[in-house]
Amino acid sequence: MNQTRARLAIWTAGLLLAVLLAAYLVPKIWRNVLPGAADTDAPLPSREAEIPRSPATTASSNAADSYLAAMQILQPIHQPPDVDQYLRYETKPFDDQASQLFAKYEQAAGLARLAKDLPACDWPEQSNETFGRLLNGNRMLTNFTLMHARFVHQKQHNPTLAMEEIFSVLTLGRRVGTMPRLTTKLVEVGIETQAGNALARLMPSLSPEQLKTIPDRLNGLPQSLTPTEVFLGELNGASGNNPGLMQKSLSDSTGQFYKDIEPAWQQSPDEFAKTVDSVGGKLILNPMIKTISPSMKSLRNNLAAEQATFAMLVTAAGILVRGDSAVAESRDPFGDGPFKYEKYPGSFNLTSKFQYKGKPLVLIVGGE
Repeated sequence: MNQTRARLAIWTAGLLLAVLLAAYLVPKIWRNVLPGAADTDAPLPSREAEIPRSPATTASSNAADSYLAAMQILQPIHQPPDVDQYLRYETKPFDDQASQLFAKYEQAAGLARLAKDLPACDWPEQSNETFGRLLNGNRMLTNFTLMHARFVHQKQHNPTLAMEEIFSVLTLGRRVGTMPRLTTKLVEVGIETQAGNALARLMPSLSPEQLKTIPDRLNGLPQSLTPTEVFLGELNGASGNNPGLMQKSLSDSTGQFYKDIEPAWQQSPDEFAKTVDSVGGKLILNPMIKTISPSMKSLRNNLAAEQATFAMLVTAAGILVRGDSAVAESRDPFGDGPFKYEKYPGSFNLTSKFQYKGKPLVLIVGGE
């Protein structure tokens, strides 16, 4: 009996640690401001097989190989002499030296574009240590590619290339979300929201033909894991191959909870929170439910923000193609009518009634 209890305690602690790590690591791994060199000194994970180093390389049909190669290329950008100049462009306009910096690293953006059109993305197996570096590398690649898109738009006057680079980041986000961890699901949403905002800034520079493709391109992004698949994946990873009787009972109870909750992911965040509390309240003997529930509610809020952002992007494309009449045709998924629409010189705002971090969610279209 004591041995069984010990195994149960270890299993419970392992699953609890996974949830807590997700809550702790995501704010640190995913920030819009890039970290210094200390975060990227360690080698990124790679495969035994050679990975492609050039956008022209077609030896691998696995997008993960291209992403890993791009991350390796970008590591020196966080070290002297380039780091200060690179970080300056986060908040300052591009100067005459920007062309030299981006020419040095543009191969990374090229690899991201190449990966966008590859048929599969099979990430290598990760230890806890290399997993953190992999997420950091994906965030690094996201920020660089979006900055490069802004550069080719503003300095090279090539909105078409900028659009392709933004969609390469959207695709990267979905592929990050194919790893069955809560952390990666949150990072996926962060990548897609950041890329969606970049697309909104670019949209007034696109042609009507390009704008008309945006709804289908957003709908056609690769599928990532569903929230239920993510939570079940973490649960199975923590359970191991030979769980004890009590451990298996607790694992089965938690897994059933995830399955019972699955239809509720389509509810609004407020209704979802009520469902989680209601279903979870019936499992008071399962200590993990109370710990996991806040993470589920947080993820639902982030998914709602992404959903509203994508709906506003489709509406913005309609406004730019058909005019202001497209506003009346829009539907706020978290309201009872169209999005709020405000026009400014050179830009306009769309606002959802969805409250994100206590404020209505706003999409800024144009303004660059």
